[in-house]
Amino acid sequence: MEATIGFDLRSTAPDLSWTVDRRTRFLLRRDVTSVRSVDPLVWVRPPGLRPAPEAGGLWPDLSDLLAAAYALDHADAVAVRITALEEDEPPPRGTGTIRPASGRYDLLGYDVADYDLLGGLTNCGYAPGEAASLAPVWAPLLNEWHLFGNPEWA
Repeated sequence: MEATIGFDLRSTAPDLSWTVDRRTRFLLRRDVTSVRSVDPLVWVRPPGLRPAPEAGGLWPDLSDLLAAAYALDHADAVAVRITALEEDEPPPRGTGTIRPASGRYDLLGYDVADYDLLGGLTNCGYAPGEAASLAPVWAPLLNEWHLFGNPEWA
């Protein structure tokens, strides 16, 4: 079971910061077109979005996020729901579980991250030897967004 921990706005514009060198250092599957992650340093927010009202950078209410996004008038942005799997350790004290908004969601995949949203699949870096040994095992399990398609793999 997944618990919603918040909502965010992320850019769908091409991210030119994912150079060959960055992909080599941070990705196990380097052929992905666009990298997605809960980590806002990996999948960036659109410029001009005001900070979330809660600590941690996530919006507790989707309608408030959409109102802030509407003011930006960005066609190249998408609202995302970020969840935590129930079998994970409980959220840090003061982090409440948020009721998901009604509606349909497209699942992009499952990231591996801590509650500070540091993305383990895309923002920790690999030494060349580590990448060479990990990629044959894990890269086939990563989807076109560099996320796992199955929560058990995460």
